[in-house]
Amino acid sequence: MAEAALRNELASAKLTRALDIQQVEQLIDLLHVRRGVEREAAVLAASRATPEDLADLRANVEQYDNAVAEHGVDSNLGNDFHRLIIKAAHSPLLETLSNLTLNERIDALEPVLFVITKGHGTIGSDPKEHLAILDALERGDVQEADRVQTEHLTRLITEVEEFARTNDAELFQRILQLAR
Repeated sequence: MAEAALRNELASAKLTRALDIQQVEQLIDLLHVRRGVEREAAVLAASRATPEDLADLRANVEQYDNAVAEHGVDSNLGNDFHRLIIKAAHSPLLETLSNLTLNERIDALEPVLFVITKGHGTIGSDPKEHLAILDALERGDVQEADRVQTEHLTRLITEVEEFARTNDAELFQRILQLAR
């Protein structure tokens, strides 16, 4: 019994360290994991989403588009969209995995992604890409949901990788500290 408790405690500590993003490479790893989880969630949501799920997603897309147009960005709305897709997949396993990849601590990384996407001139792309994902879900188009969700997160990965190549690690650290 004590051995199992110790294993659980060690696993929990390891998980906490893994989600404590301090380096740009860790952010890239997180985005890769998110792409895998969220891609599968979009595929399932295309065939499982209820009208209520789709209405919630539609409301989020509209709010996010307005927030970006008016204020430049609203960090929670972007991640909330992805959380709503996970919910619309109606998969307890994907929901559990997304509790790791989209937990509240991850919201603190949104300002970092804002700076990176702003530097690439793609800050306004998220709401448009979210709308394309939603459109595929509403049509029940599994292949299109897979494609557009994958493209969305691949764009973010590519931009963060380019940021990592063209900026020093210290800049990432400074942006991360300001975001927290």
